[in-house]
Amino acid sequence: MRRNRYTPEQKQQHVTQWRHSGLTRKQYCQQHQLNFSSFRDWIADSKKISHDFSLGLSALLPVSLPSAQTPTVTLQTPDGYVIICPLALLPGVIQVLTRC
Repeated sequence: MRRNRYTPEQKQQHVTQWRHSGLTRKQYCQQHQLNFSSFRDWIADSKKISHDFSLGLSALLPVSLPSAQTPTVTLQTPDGYVIICPLALLPGVIQVLTRC
């Protein structure tokens, strides 16, 4: 059985970086040593996630909970946005996000 080389988060990060790079898909894949046909699938998956997100079917990707030394939380949206906020403000951030 073949094991995936990249996590969903890593795939989404590559798609987001490509979108902001100004490179063609082929150029980005060559620079990052990615399989072009796999990357094309990642982009299609990313569009589906973005569509599902806009329909309210998906809100946020996994949360990084703070360590004892870092009282912050990091949220990542399906389209690659990252929100870092103090843990104490998290309820207010979630409330604002659910209104969008």
